[in-house]
Amino acid sequence: MKEKLHIVALSDPHGRLKFTYVPKCDVVTISGDFSALRSDRQVEYDGALCKWITSKFIPWLVSLPCERVIFIPGNHDFITEQGWFEQWFNEKLKALDDYYLGSSEGIKPSEKIKYLCYSTYEYKGYKFYGCPASDIMNWAWSTNGDYTKYKVPEGTDIMLVHQAPDWMDLGTSHFPDGTTHNFGSHLLLNALADEPKNLPSLLLCGHIHTGNHMPIVYDLYEDSKTHSCIMANVSTKNEGYTEYFYSRNFVLEPVGDGFYVETWVSPAEGPREIEEYNCREQFII
Repeated sequence: MKEKLHIVALSDPHGRLKFTYVPKCDVVTISGDFSALRSDRQVEYDGALCKWITSKFIPWLVSLPCERVIFIPGNHDFITEQGWFEQWFNEKLKALDDYYLGSSEGIKPSEKIKYLCYSTYEYKGYKFYGCPASDIMNWAWSTNGDYTKYKVPEGTDIMLVHQAPDWMDLGTSHFPDGTTHNFGSHLLLNALADEPKNLPSLLLCGHIHTGNHMPIVYDLYEDSKTHSCIMANVSTKNEGYTEYFYSRNFVLEPVGDGFYVETWVSPAEGPREIEEYNCREQFII
């Protein structure tokens, strides 16, 4: 049975962990690109990036003020394409279970931190699905033009996907010179439209740092039934890979066959949030 759930969503930390403000919540989600830019192509077992993951990234994940952290890789996370990575990462977590003291909630790291890569995880009645794909060629987890890489498993409530969709400027970059370019994925929309009944209630993306950050409702219709999804670009960076947007809160509360959703950004000193995004919104889906 689903319970009330408070999610804090972000994407694209790119190794700049100390600049990311996360308030207390139930679940933190990260929609890809956790690796630092200077080392994102290092894929050696026990190399510099592995050492950063064990010495910096895992302790930061464990310290977040939440019960679960659910994260996926993105196009910069080349190391996650190595066949050994997932097992190696989970073994590093498990090795910390008996003596790690940095967990803010006293939860074992192997229970608190969930890495999803074309896989699912259920928490408090909600089924999370992690999809690392993006359309950019010659980078990690590229679709290579195959829209089926975005297929959503039946029963998914919350989808973490790295690529932003081609919908209402969620995937449109806004550059400092005032120009824009749409990098949103029509392949992702095609995959969603293929099976409307599998449309998640909440889709959390990133990748396109300066895409529209206002949550948008996306509807599909099948057999006189409307399937609705809230889509949100939750990247915290600008096109210069520095902090600009805050993490975004979502509180989901089951109502009948759907959800009541309230969403707002997490204010903190440091980043400069665009004022129009800094308001509370409510949805029923």
